Amino acid sequence: MKTLFVIAAYILILFGCEQEKISINRPFPRVNTMEVFDISRSGASFKAQILKLTDEEIIDYGFVWDTGRPTLETGDFYSYGPKIGEVEFFEFRIGNGLVAGQTYHVLSFLKTNSYVVYGNEISFISK
Repeated sequence: MKTLFVIAAYILILFGCEQEKISINRPFPRVNTMEVFDISRSGASFKAQILKLTDEEIIDYGFVWDTGRPTLETGDFYSYGPKIGEVEFFEFRIGNGLVAGQTYHVLSFLKTNSYVVYGNEISFISK
């Protein structure tokens, strides 16, 4: 009886679960927040990479940071404006306004006419 129960549970798990299909064809560009480097008393530097361009025109890009989850509405940000030419990597150095010993979170972002796309979050402790 116990063996029958184990076999039934195995069959239920094997055939009862469907894998979610994930589309890799996204209609928006992607961006990767790469690293925070050169962290010192005078600031910190951020770096990002635009991973995939689509037909969507990039009308703004840059970085946003905060002590909580940063967004363009709540955090401090630096904007480069419209993407001109073949920008693949971009960097920014924040030179002031950080509190020593505070943990900050930074995201890269891209804006198109249809989307606001954030990169992955990177955390760092200011000096």
